[in-house]
Parts: sequence; structure tokens; C-alpha cells
Amino acid sequence: MKIARLPPSRLICFLVISFLLSSCGFRPLYAPALSTNNTGLSLYNIVAIQGLKNRLGQAVYTELSNQLLLVPAPSDKHYILSLILKETESDLVLDRGGVIIRKTYKITAAYQLQLQGSDPILLKGVAQSDTHFNYVLSGYAAYVAKEEAQLRLAKELASQIHQRVSIFLTSR
Repeated sequence: MKIARLPPSRLICFLVISFLLSSCGFRPLYAPALSTNNTGLSLYNIVAIQGLKNRLGQAVYTELSNQLLLVPAPSDKHYILSLILKETESDLVLDRGGVIIRKTYKITAAYQLQLQGSDPILLKGVAQSDTHFNYVLSGYAAYVAKEEAQLRLAKELASQIHQRVSIFLTSR
């Protein structure tokens, strides 16, 4: 078995880039915190998600919880993440007979993050996503298409909110 060797110029380039990245304070979001107050908990353990009531809310809650499990917690403080979901559906394409064959489905999530037991809002924002789905005349097929669209959007919204909250909390 033969081991491939890097040319010296590539090795030197790799070492220079590694040195520059390590000295500029670059730290990936998923890297463990370097502080001594890191308890080894994930964000799931310190962020309580509130305000999600219906089936769509449950899907967003599940996706967001799964994603928060992967990020180490930066402190032992406890936060409350409040969400308000708004969904809209509109007709997109009509066939020659005037029958709807495609729809647009949009979900907007207004969220705010605050310390537990505290009034000031630390982070506030809006995440929005939309998708299209085929709308067929069969009632069950239309229901399934809409439900799949909801699940796709729930995953996308959870990802957006997770990213924003994670960046905010790890930068504190």
C-alpha cells in the first residue's frame, strides 16, 4: 500500500491557513464551548419552547427540539422561546377550465427569546417560508399534499429559528 505525499507547497499553504483561522477567533457553531461554565447540556435543556398549539405547531416544536439537542449550551441560564405561527394558503395555477391545480402555502413564525423570569426580550424576529403543492380534486390526495407541505415548512422554519437562536446564544 502506497501512502500519498503532499507537495511541500500544499503542505505549507495548509499550515498557513490553519494558523490564520486559529488566530482570528474562528469557532464553528457546533464546536464545544471553551469556557469553564459549560455544563455539557444542549440548548434543548435550557430553552423552553412555548406558544405552539395545533398540529403545525407540534411539527415545528418537534423539529426545533431535535435541532436544539445538537447544540451545546453556552451557560446554565434558562430561556423561554415564544412562537406565534401564521399560515396562509393561496391559489397559484388554474387549468383551462378554471379549476385550481396548484397552491402556494406560506408559514410565518414570529419568535422572541427571553430569560426565564425576566421581562426584557433578548432576541426577536420573524422566520418565513413558503412552498407549492399540487391540488387535486380527490379530497384525500389534496389533504396529504397539504400535510406534506406543512411538514416541509415546519422543518425549514425550525432550521431558521434554530440557527438564529444558536448564533445569538453562543455569541453571548
